Amino acid sequence: MGYAKLKLHSPSPFIDSKNVCQLQKIYVLKDFLSQKVGLALQTELLQKAQSDGFEHIWLSVLKENKRAIVFYEKNGFAFLGSHSFQIGAEHFEFHAMGKKLL
Repeated sequence: MGYAKLKLHSPSPFIDSKNVCQLQKIYVLKDFLSQKVGLALQTELLQKAQSDGFEHIWLSVLKENKRAIVFYEKNGFAFLGSHSFQIGAEHFEFHAMGKKLL
């Protein structure tokens, strides 16, 4: 179906707080996208982050991944800034998005 990954104690250059975690990945198989599996996974991660006392959560999403950006915006994440990443000759542009938890 899918999986999600939360990285605890993961500061971001876009958030002025040390009590930050990162939503590193939500992945859902194509056949399950319409069943709100991503929302359920995200809800579990946010509850875990809040119960562990984190103040903020952030994530990086490929700039071209409009579906994911809309999903995160609908769930309270806001644009924080942009950053890039390079692997060999390939260059990737990302949006950093974040949300206050407490």
